[in-house]
Amino acid sequence: MAEALGRVRSKRGKHLTWINEAIPDLPPLSIPHHGSKDLNKYTANDILDKLELDIEKLEELIEE
Repeated sequence: MAEALGRVRSKRGKHLTWINEAIPDLPPLSIPHHGSKDLNKYTANDILDKLELDIEKLEELIEE
């Protein structure tokens, strides 16, 4: 989903970090990956909330 919203992998941080080069004012987004272990629901919801902000920012850019 992060990739679909224009984010690319960055080599920063302990976990896989995604940045949006087209919209540099969006903060980096860390998405932990621990093999086949699922993320806890709070972490997953936090990631989805941050991706929702990406959607809002993209909608603002489209309207301009």
